[in-house]
Amino acid sequence: MTRKIYWCFLTISFLYSNFLLAQSPALPDGRSSEQCRRCQLLLEQMPKEVLFGIQIKDNGEVFFTMSNLDWFNKFITGPQDGISVDIVPRTRYQCNKNLAEDAIRGTMLKPVYQAELKRNMRNLGADGIEIKLGTVPLQLREQEIEGNLVIINKGLICYNTFFLDIPRSLWELLPMGLYADTLIYETASSDNEQSRVPYAKQLDFTIRFSKNSASYNVEDLKPILDSMKKFGLHITSMHIRAYSSVEGSTNANANLQNLRAASVIKALQQKQAGPINSSVTTLENWMEFYRDISGTSFAKMKQISRQEIKQQLTEPGTLSQLEPILQKHRKAVVTLYLDKNSGEESTEEKVLENKFKKAIADKKINEAAAIQREIFSRIIDSRLPSTYLGRLEIPQEKLYSGLLTNQATYKFYLQDQPIDETIEAFKSIVSLDPSNAKARYNLCASTINRYAKDTTGLQPDSIREQIQSLQKYKIATSLITRMKLNLNIILSEYYMSRYEYDKKDKAAREAVQYYSDLDLNDGELLTMAKYLSYYSLLEMAEKILSPRVGRIDVSEDLVFYYLNLKLFRPAEYQTEEFKTILNNALTLNNARFCRLFRSQEHKGIGFQLLEDPFLRSAWCEQCSKLPGMEVEDMKRNMN
Repeated sequence: MTRKIYWCFLTISFLYSNFLLAQSPALPDGRSSEQCRRCQLLLEQMPKEVLFGIQIKDNGEVFFTMSNLDWFNKFITGPQDGISVDIVPRTRYQCNKNLAEDAIRGTMLKPVYQAELKRNMRNLGADGIEIKLGTVPLQLREQEIEGNLVIINKGLICYNTFFLDIPRSLWELLPMGLYADTLIYETASSDNEQSRVPYAKQLDFTIRFSKNSASYNVEDLKPILDSMKKFGLHITSMHIRAYSSVEGSTNANANLQNLRAASVIKALQQKQAGPINSSVTTLENWMEFYRDISGTSFAKMKQISRQEIKQQLTEPGTLSQLEPILQKHRKAVVTLYLDKNSGEESTEEKVLENKFKKAIADKKINEAAAIQREIFSRIIDSRLPSTYLGRLEIPQEKLYSGLLTNQATYKFYLQDQPIDETIEAFKSIVSLDPSNAKARYNLCASTINRYAKDTTGLQPDSIREQIQSLQKYKIATSLITRMKLNLNIILSEYYMSRYEYDKKDKAAREAVQYYSDLDLNDGELLTMAKYLSYYSLLEMAEKILSPRVGRIDVSEDLVFYYLNLKLFRPAEYQTEEFKTILNNALTLNNARFCRLFRSQEHKGIGFQLLEDPFLRSAWCEQCSKLPGMEVEDMKRNMN
């Protein structure tokens, strides 16, 4: 088993501490007593930057961790002050078992008090302290478990909590792109996919389908094809979400969805010589079904299971009445990632290098740039080796600075050179041609990306000046704003590591201000939300994701992150908004929804969420029989 530190942000911990009923039989629960008031006040006053948590290691040893020794000493001041851990097994949450509300959740380790805590303490430097509290009992070693923290003051349990996980990102920046002939971005070609594809332009459109048909009106594709032809673009990658309406069998609908996606892919591939990297997601359109029946006589269907809805939709009268709604749900939502045509698509490989040399000799810069772009495209598609680009010799002269910029940019995207070498390449180009705006932009973007990995030598004022100077070179305001936002993301952690919390908060506030000036896609919104969550700005993270959550073309990752945020708000579980989000997550990926309610070692948020009756009911209905949920294993372990 692999265990990890459960760092706990207090803004999150407070939400759950009062739900825990864990108490040692030998220790009274004093959380509501005046004697524990000091402990509660300390928790309220402690800076959000001070973190604590529980770590259970592979060998079963249990440790308490805290990021600040001074604050530890404020909590543990006397001989009867101590810490314990309640080890909770997942077997507690079998669907056929009633939860006890007046007993400990699992097995509480023997409390460790002040003298032993200080004796066992290990200083981790900038990472705080670590203290061994005990060992997981043998009967729990092979089970899926979670550790709850218990703080004891003057012999009373004054605080206890379990820990939820939420992905946070310190150093993931908004994509700024780098200029070659055009600005090049990178994107994952579909949700959860690791491979990344360079592109210059993104197009989104919707194609409608008739009932039980994979055919579509060819006119729906015409505007897209016309636009690609007009602007000289080709498709580097595409992602299709193919939807059926919700009536009919799930298996038949899945087959129809795949046929619809295949018909679109075939039509687009026929219009392009080069290969198209495509990915497909198939779904029944429950998201829009629930939305569109709201306010109608069929709204009561939202209160019954999906199988019951499907059964009602087998009745001809009901199906006929709902057809005006259902016909809008049969579609494919297509996202195309496009790049500029080179004009050299039909040039043979053996000719490309010589043609490039001739263009250089004849000083035909545009022709040479087109050949560079074609070679880059073929390397991306694995039609040429990555070493091919290095065979193109370019004179180190001002006339060729654009080609040198292209070359450095392509090498960076092909991961042929480290970030420091890329920076030096752009510095040389700027020295060669100070008027090269693209090289200046690339230099600034590369420098910011470099400091995202290591802030050693960072001079904030110098970077700000570099960013601001780009205005003189007519770089788009939106790109400059992205740079300013990214710099503040970096500065947030830079100041955090120096314990300059006020400056860190100022940088975070500025990042949010810059965000409001940008039109971000789902991946970029998710980056912002993770950044804000890291600094416990959960409400702001929710706010920026909220407008996108109900859209049919929303990213699966965004929906699940938003649901993750909402799970920190138990008071909202019964609201219509929460139920809608939960349904959307189930529609997009049922298995992923179910995995949320696993321990963090199993890539979940935390299985103790199932203490809540509503979430437990939803989990048992949707997840208890899914492969991999280990319900039967849980029962065997229990026996």
